[in-house]
Amino acid sequence: MNYVRDPKQADIHVFITRTRLGRGGAEYELSFIGLKKFNNISFDLGYSANRNDTWSETRDELNQILESAFMPYISQTALAAATTVAMDLEDFEFEESASVDDPWNYWVFEAYLGSVNLRLESNKSNFNSRWGLFADRVTEEWKLRFRPYLNYSFVEIQREGKESVQSTVEKHGIESYAIKSINDHWSAGLFANYETRNDRNIKNRVQVNPGIEYSLLPYDEATRKSINFRYQVGYTFADYFEETIFGVTQQNLFSHELRASVDIEQPWGSVSAGAEGAHYFHDATLRRTEVLEVFR
Repeated sequence: MNYVRDPKQADIHVFITRTRLGRGGAEYELSFIGLKKFNNISFDLGYSANRNDTWSETRDELNQILESAFMPYISQTALAAATTVAMDLEDFEFEESASVDDPWNYWVFEAYLGSVNLRLESNKSNFNSRWGLFADRVTEEWKLRFRPYLNYSFVEIQREGKESVQSTVEKHGIESYAIKSINDHWSAGLFANYETRNDRNIKNRVQVNPGIEYSLLPYDEATRKSINFRYQVGYTFADYFEETIFGVTQQNLFSHELRASVDIEQPWGSVSAGAEGAHYFHDATLRRTEVLEVFR
């Protein structure tokens, strides 16, 4: 097997997608797409990694799947006559499927320390830090998240013969959502966020946004191609450290947002595109439009 940089030169394309499981671990889907003389041989294989599996164990299992999956292609070449398949079932135990005992009830907790940087110079001191917590629960019917985070940075510059200049940026908040799957194409959710950050004059901002989403393709078939539309209506309460350019120190805002997104991974490359628009109900001139396109 030779690996090539140009997808057009390949005889076989392999796509591997990874989905994090609510009970821990991950589910991998391996899609094999035959090209040229193998264009009639395409299939999908799956593998579930347990929460206690190491990256090395998962990598070995995926490599084994790759090796065995190439056999249908080899059988169509002159190498088939010189190929043998051996199976050792002595240590393999056939067991009936059993329910998974999950004492955490599908909850997954992850604490992270994104970065801590400290730089000291003769006339400048710089400190940056990011940390937080993820609490996720994913089932076939529900997707829940609660994520508090803290970001802090400090800069001090010493000026000769003058007072030092100091700058402190604090960005803290909580992201959360609860999404309910209705069927293969529809889902509904509630998104609630809190944020405070002094670099944008936001003392407190609370957002509550219910919304619905429609997937043009069934969700279980959207691992390599998805087209989604989402509509949200939201309420925002905000108060500020200082009076804004609109002459207010506190606001109650109502808005809505429409978003469309496309994510495609195919042998010819990948496309990630999206467009969204939003505006406030009290003043439609206060609007936002954004278009994103990424081609690889």
